[in-house]
Amino acid sequence: GHRRLQAQVVTLESLEVDRYPLSSPPVWAGLVNRVSDAASPILVKSTLAILQSAELWGIPIFNGPRSYAICCNKIMHHQVFAKAGLKTPRSVVVNLLDNSDLCASKLSDAVNLLEKEMGCKWPFLIKPNSGGFGSGIHFLRDEKELQKWGRDMRSINNGSS
Repeated sequence: GHRRLQAQVVTLESLEVDRYPLSSPPVWAGLVNRVSDAASPILVKSTLAILQSAELWGIPIFNGPRSYAICCNKIMHHQVFAKAGLKTPRSVVVNLLDNSDLCASKLSDAVNLLEKEMGCKWPFLIKPNSGGFGSGIHFLRDEKELQKWGRDMRSINNGSS
């Protein structure tokens, strides 16, 4: 009883996502997405467009648009893990994209929710929704560090860093 392994050799080529032709259907037999979910927002958006295009044309994809989009979004990580019955850290989503003093109010509301309603205690870990490899993660020991971090974020968002 020997088993035979059947293999097919294929040619791989790299696709430049910033020079992707839109005038005709893709000519690939398959597509392997190796773009990091921590890539720049422009690269992520271009990659998703190419993946969706390949999917539209029925081209087999490894790491397609749905899985790639989930990987690029920590909010979705929590949802997928929860649906699978896996535990995740208690978390709160706080939108700090505006440049106003609402950021401080939003941070205080988030801390209240974490402490009073979810039973969390300091220290807290702040993670951006996108990015990877530890980029943008902040360990905050107390309210004072949280307020300083909030001021720093407002300065960055306002372009005064």
